[in-house]
Amino acid sequence: MAALAAISLFFNINLFAQEVDDGAIDHSMNGERTTNFPEFKELQFADIPGGNLLSQPVRIDGTKFEIRTEKHGLIYPALYDWDKDGKKDLLLGEFYTGQTESRIKVYLNKGTKEKPKYTGEWFYATDVNGDTLSCYQWCCIGTHPQIVDLDGDGYEDIISGQYNPGQISWWRGSEKGFLPRQFIEQEGYEHCKEGGTMSWSPYSNTYWNFTTARFADFNGDGLLDLFVAGSGGFRVALNKGTKEHPVLGLREFLFHVDGTILHVQRDPREVVKTGEDVIPERICGSDGHSYIFPYDWDHDGVLDLFIHDGYTEAGGDGIYFFRGVNTDDGIRFEEAVPLFTVADGSKALPGCAPMIMVDDYNNDGVEDLLLGLSIATVNADPKKCECGYEAANKINWGWLRNLGLQFPGKDAGLALQGYDYSWEKIEARMQEQDFLKSYFIGEMGDMRYMTMRHRGYPFVLYGKKNPEQAVAKTEKATPKEFKFDSTRMTFTYQDLKREKGMDIYKETQIEPEVSMYQPVDYVVLLPPYLYGQTKEFTVEVKFKTLADYHIYNHAKVNSDQVPVEITFEYPEDILEKVGDLQEPKTIAGIREVYTGEKAEDGSETFSFKQVFKVKEGTTFEKAPITVKVIYQTCSSQTCLPPVEKEQTFKVIF
Repeated sequence: MAALAAISLFFNINLFAQEVDDGAIDHSMNGERTTNFPEFKELQFADIPGGNLLSQPVRIDGTKFEIRTEKHGLIYPALYDWDKDGKKDLLLGEFYTGQTESRIKVYLNKGTKEKPKYTGEWFYATDVNGDTLSCYQWCCIGTHPQIVDLDGDGYEDIISGQYNPGQISWWRGSEKGFLPRQFIEQEGYEHCKEGGTMSWSPYSNTYWNFTTARFADFNGDGLLDLFVAGSGGFRVALNKGTKEHPVLGLREFLFHVDGTILHVQRDPREVVKTGEDVIPERICGSDGHSYIFPYDWDHDGVLDLFIHDGYTEAGGDGIYFFRGVNTDDGIRFEEAVPLFTVADGSKALPGCAPMIMVDDYNNDGVEDLLLGLSIATVNADPKKCECGYEAANKINWGWLRNLGLQFPGKDAGLALQGYDYSWEKIEARMQEQDFLKSYFIGEMGDMRYMTMRHRGYPFVLYGKKNPEQAVAKTEKATPKEFKFDSTRMTFTYQDLKREKGMDIYKETQIEPEVSMYQPVDYVVLLPPYLYGQTKEFTVEVKFKTLADYHIYNHAKVNSDQVPVEITFEYPEDILEKVGDLQEPKTIAGIREVYTGEKAEDGSETFSFKQVFKVKEGTTFEKAPITVKVIYQTCSSQTCLPPVEKEQTFKVIF
């Protein structure tokens, strides 16, 4: 049963795989409105001296059309006077897998500064050339705009982070509008290599993965620094450049006053040592879908932090406040405080993936809190099997992980939308493959939940001044439990094996090896000698994938990923290929992935094979063969950058 659950997590199952370009489709102008919308519980806010007193959430909606994001359901609210009429307009960042589909929707304010009003009509934000503002996002994170004058030229800019490889998009403001995107220079970026084991090092994928970006001045030098969250924990990269030309330094952990790495909650069994690897999700307590928002919320002159995450598992509070404290080692932070809870201790917000922005929504001089939520919706008639607009409140007030359901971007309704199907086919396939039912409806026990689709909705929590003022704290900092160790920055998997006394790869590796540091591995196997009259031989590319990781084939449904590509270079006057490349079996879904022999630990092994033969009449005694392999791997939680390697071998005959 556990194996089936794992399969259901990492395959976005498409029962009837036909190519559909949903990336350019947005249905929020179709007149449909969400029914049975969840009613909020009474929130009880944390007592934060100096922090604005917040109202209960108020939904932001349109007079003609419902305001929401479609696509993959994530929503990132921000405010900016787009049409220069003196009123702030509503911007909503969205998410869809692909090069250009994670965009920013603009809703013009047809009301007043004090009472914003929207029709629900929208357009996509563009630069001065008319090109749509977008980020390349291929997993779990959308374009999340922050409006900030990064270069201090008097024009507000737009910035956003990126899932991977962790670049920071910067659209500079100008008199005529936003300039074409550029990327902000980051120390170590060119050194991002596959194989580094230290999650805190730019040689590691974890360091760059799921880069959610916000800017604020951390060290008081007048330059805006980068705050990042995500797979690598909660970190800051100091701006070591100038206002006109920001250059971001290494991303180093943020810390509590007691010297521990900043965390929401922490596994007490984890030991942190300088120079050693850390597992951020165990040290920082986040689910990896985390965001960080720096802001002096209590108005004491010291920067504070809000942190929010995927909000998918029981016990989570979604949004946390960390008070900033001045110390002799710069700003440190107090322990996490849930921004709000409810009286009975149950889930405080409906849906998942709360996204926040601090801004003055009603122009009264007091900051408000903008909130975006991903709300699950279904079709009331499951036999239609298309995405409906009825809020699925059993899901919205539950926890996705506990219910066995998927995060936005992998939900069942996306798998079904736009594909050719019939109810009879669906039922038949579920009878044949039990894990399909687990994937589509998890623990829900009702077939209509297979039409589930997340959609994003904006809210505002109005702020009022707090009569209780905060007084800035100054404390002596306890030494940090961890410091950046440049001597081990390039530490690799091979170094780790050597240090731990493990067997090091021999010159010719005959079995692939996988671990948390190297979830996919392959070896090339071929005979170094051809004996006797043998003129044919096989080149085998043998893969192994860690449980929950997979690689893709060339099916059209994998068009936004990098499929396996194996090519050979060889002297054609000596050798010739016999037949085509023999590929392993695949499992077809919205993704089509390779599968093979499963081990007890869930890992899989499978091979690609190409037969060669020596041409008749050749007088040569050896021939070189260069094998080039390209692939990309993903799990249910993360995707890694594409890998491209080549090796040259000699065959003697």
